[in-house]
Parts: sequence; structure tokens; C-alpha cells
Amino acid sequence: MGALSPTAVGVPRQPARPVRGIPAARGAHCEREYPEILGPVAEGDYERALAWLLDRAMAAEPAEKNRVREVMVAIFEELGQEHPLATAYRRRLATALY
Repeated sequence: MGALSPTAVGVPRQPARPVRGIPAARGAHCEREYPEILGPVAEGDYERALAWLLDRAMAAEPAEKNRVREVMVAIFEELGQEHPLATAYRRRLATALY
């Protein structure tokens, strides 16, 4: 599955900001388990982080799928539930998990 570009869903890249709340996503420790997403999230490139996590979820065992889901949900919350990237990736995550 290819990543959705921000312009494809009509959303400009988010402004850069610190990674907050995401490492504490219900026991999923991003800094240790998923360092690949820290740079993109800090830069406001949530699409790249979500695409990487979705690919990881699709190839993961059930326990890791749950950890990836928790991190993605934390990002959805950071973006806001109605944000186009959150909406698009929530659907894609549901397909990958079920």
C-alpha cells in the first residue's frame, strides 16, 4: 500500500513540533520500539510516520500489531479525529488489523 500524500487528502504538512504524548501511548515506547517515526513526527510529517507504522502493522505478529495500533491511535489523537490523515489511516489500519 502506498502512502497518501498530504496534498492527496487536501492537507498541507503540519508545522514541526515536539513529539508529545506519543511515546507514552499505553505502554508503547516509540523511542525504543519505533525510532523510525520520531523524526517525521517531530517535523510534522505525520503521513510518513503513519505509512511506516501501517506497513509495520501489516507484517507484524498480533502482539506487535496491538502496539503499532496504540501508537497510531496516539497520532490520530494528536492530529484530531476529524483530520483527513487520521480518517484515512484509521480505515487503513482497521483493514490491516481485521
